Amino acid sequence: MNSMKFHEMTLLAAAFLGLGLPQAEASLVTNTYSAAVDCPAPGQLCNNTFDVPIQTTSTLLARFTASSSHCSAIYMHFVLDGHEVALVGSLNAGQSTTNLDFGPVAFGFHSLQLRAEGFVNGCNVGDIINWRGVLDLVTSIPCDGFVTLAVERTSAVIGQARFYRLRSECSP
Repeated sequence: MNSMKFHEMTLLAAAFLGLGLPQAEASLVTNTYSAAVDCPAPGQLCNNTFDVPIQTTSTLLARFTASSSHCSAIYMHFVLDGHEVALVGSLNAGQSTTNLDFGPVAFGFHSLQLRAEGFVNGCNVGDIINWRGVLDLVTSIPCDGFVTLAVERTSAVIGQARFYRLRSECSP
């Protein structure tokens, strides 16, 4: 293999792996998730979480809106890759968090978990039974100049949760 071809292949591999080369521009993508979580164990900290797999180049913004059908306020724990990164308190029915900025995060795959915590108020007399709401996530995808503009909206139902995904790609 001649040295020019080897050099080109090395640069191509490094670019693909993101090794030491300037990062390309990124396009922001918004995904909306409908969360519905039951909490069968007694107590105020729900033993079940709402889990969202994430892929991003670095951007990670989150906003949670409690269901308008909640009869009591909740606290919301945000756990990223196993570490609590935010605790937002006293969300009443229909109330939203601010836009929470967890970035920049490392390029690649991540896991975000939401866990509700109740407290005595409204219909909560000592145990959280369930919680619901909508999670909006903004992540980034790389723009390499070779993709065309595309917007696609898909949805799927898994268990009691409906997932919406809005996908957009960059244009040259």
